[in-house]
Amino acid sequence: MKLIVDAYNVLKQVSSNLYIADRERVAFVAQMVAYANKKRIEAIVVFDGAPGGDYASSEHRGRVAIVYAGPGVQADTFIQKYVHNYKEHELLLVSTDRALCRWVARYNVQSIDALAFYAMLRQTQRVDISKEQIDGKTTKLGNDADQDIDALMEEAADQVMIKEVEDDEPIDRSSSSYTLSKKERALLKKIKKL
Repeated sequence: MKLIVDAYNVLKQVSSNLYIADRERVAFVAQMVAYANKKRIEAIVVFDGAPGGDYASSEHRGRVAIVYAGPGVQADTFIQKYVHNYKEHELLLVSTDRALCRWVARYNVQSIDALAFYAMLRQTQRVDISKEQIDGKTTKLGNDADQDIDALMEEAADQVMIKEVEDDEPIDRSSSSYTLSKKERALLKKIKKL
């Protein structure tokens, strides 16, 4: 599966600023690279315009292609051309732009809301950060000289259980009043890959 990200659409959904600063753009690209590598998925992050303002450009960082559509060119235009050319591939669009989502749906490409995707992106980061914190070394902060308490605390720290985040919650299938449509099942399958 390949993820196509309407980058400024995502950034404008999560930022309170009207203008997206370069540091926000760079940080988002770094988040996407880490996410794609961790989840082992390919991604295309598409920005409007061009970084220098002169020409369209692209670069690859790991599993992520960063594309600048070109001067005066919107990311939507690039995304539409890409979807048209690669419609036989398994694609998933990340955007809240309704017109773009409707357009790609004509090619059976599904889309996920920008805020929903960003929440998944941040959740993945939080899990990584918490694992790093847990794997750290215990440091004694006090000046107490009680060796028994120190040994007991170190032993307890080694036995802390970490609850893994479960992606699959049990679904109550006792009621057959609602079943997912074919499109909903396909989207759910793609989301589980994220």
